[in-house]
Amino acid sequence: MKTSPLSRILCAGALGLGLLSGVVAPAHAAPRTDGPYGVADHPVSGTAETRAVALMRRQKPLLDAAHQLRQKGIAAEAGFSGITVDPERSTLHLYWRGALPKQVKRTVQSLSRPSVRIEVRKGPAPGSERSGDAPKVSVAAGPATGAAAGTTDPAPRPAGRVNDRWPVSGGALIITQSETCTTGFGVVSVARGHKQLLTAGHCGPVGSPWFNGDAEFIGNAGARHPEVDALVIDANSSDKVWHGAVTESLDGIDDKARTVTEARSPEVGQYLCTSGAVSGTRCGLRVTRTGVVVSIAGTDVPGQVEAEQVDHLDAAGNGDSGGPVYSGTTATGPVTAHGMITAYDRQQTVPCSGMPTGNGRNCSWRVYFTDIHVLLKATGTRLPAPGA
Repeated sequence: MKTSPLSRILCAGALGLGLLSGVVAPAHAAPRTDGPYGVADHPVSGTAETRAVALMRRQKPLLDAAHQLRQKGIAAEAGFSGITVDPERSTLHLYWRGALPKQVKRTVQSLSRPSVRIEVRKGPAPGSERSGDAPKVSVAAGPATGAAAGTTDPAPRPAGRVNDRWPVSGGALIITQSETCTTGFGVVSVARGHKQLLTAGHCGPVGSPWFNGDAEFIGNAGARHPEVDALVIDANSSDKVWHGAVTESLDGIDDKARTVTEARSPEVGQYLCTSGAVSGTRCGLRVTRTGVVVSIAGTDVPGQVEAEQVDHLDAAGNGDSGGPVYSGTTATGPVTAHGMITAYDRQQTVPCSGMPTGNGRNCSWRVYFTDIHVLLKATGTRLPAPGA
């Protein structure tokens, strides 16, 4: 019986990411059944996707207001403590220590409108932690015993997540001799102007060759930045990310390309989606903390962002390392880049979407990712101009 490239890879033991046990983390409530996604809903199909888009559309003016507050230098003020957003209530919370200065009050008033209620609260912002106070976690990646080469599928298939070809988009499957991972965003080298691809730094070393699921060559890793868990692959990349489900047939028909038009640092409280090559698109994730330290191969990676699927459905799993994290305000239109998947919490495992649990694959409703601006700065890259 013919098996798909991804099925063979997973059976060979290719793991993309995960957490070691013993993570220090706060207790969480039982899975919700009355939230914006009900546990019976698939977060990227039917009414669930409609709900996801509605929440992300509702949060857009809040994120724009947060961006303007930061652009005006409010985050550099001594009293600034943090920002959180509450899309359900169209409210932005500005946390401040001490009396609010008059100029800040004027800025807040100028940004307030029916779609953006700004409430000033005293004390530290929840979820905004100094990196030294955040719990440390570790990723675990297993060997892929030679699955990258010599496993071509003789049946031609349209390009999709598993067999994406130049220019390669984010959310696509990539394989080297030691790992199976996911492409992050297509980027451009600031210094050289060359197109490149990002993925997680723990996926492979400098010089490692990368292939798609049909064993077609994608590119070689040209640089590694362990301080942000990033690997830069020299390859022809696009300005798009795959958005949609992963099916067992892996023929790409459920995948939809979404154009990336901007990059924004995530805010605590906002909703977003992940796009993993093995899990597919998972929406209904909400940012719960920033400033988390993730320990990867003995290197502390600060400035990580924690997000949780609100109904405790799977957010990411093995093979999704490096996948893009983003948000969008329509079902088919452009998206905003927020970061790239680093790890998932192995202590909070749930059944997987896409390829099922088993054969060394596990998934979790809690995921960690690198802030997009931290990522771009460290790698010396920028997002390409849409359509370039």
